[in-house]
Amino acid sequence: MDMYREGALIAQHEATRALLADASGEYLTFLLGGETYAIDIAKVQEIRDYTAPARLDKAPDFVKGTINLHGVPVPVIDLRLRLGCKAVKYNSRTAVIVLSLHGGLAAFVVDSVATVMDLSADRIKPAALGSEGSDTHFVIATGCLRGHTINLMDMNAVLDSRL
Repeated sequence: MDMYREGALIAQHEATRALLADASGEYLTFLLGGETYAIDIAKVQEIRDYTAPARLDKAPDFVKGTINLHGVPVPVIDLRLRLGCKAVKYNSRTAVIVLSLHGGLAAFVVDSVATVMDLSADRIKPAALGSEGSDTHFVIATGCLRGHTINLMDMNAVLDSRL
């Protein structure tokens, strides 16, 4: 394992510890490739229908472009592509979740937004550490509600283009 990957796993572990220390709360859930994911609702700035963003030259394929949000350019990232999933055609359920991360804004394209849910700390467990080459390092914990597994995402890690 290279030093960067080892550092990423340590950072994931620390993020999980921080999350689990104060994990109870509201989460926005969304669907992506048949899986349910969740993010802290406090980071959500808005949810929008998908509209084609302004393209950026020489951007990675998962960066779809930028949108203008109240005069601020916001990068739009196709979360499906960022996680290494197969691309799909966008449809009427495709949504864009705008989040406040790293002191700025970023928008993420998801298959659909599900619901806002309360998740208590006793229902959240650390995620298994990802194997070399996997994209599971974006999932820092899993929750269980009514028999369904929900993957809690570290959206800051998604923005780190080195991963």
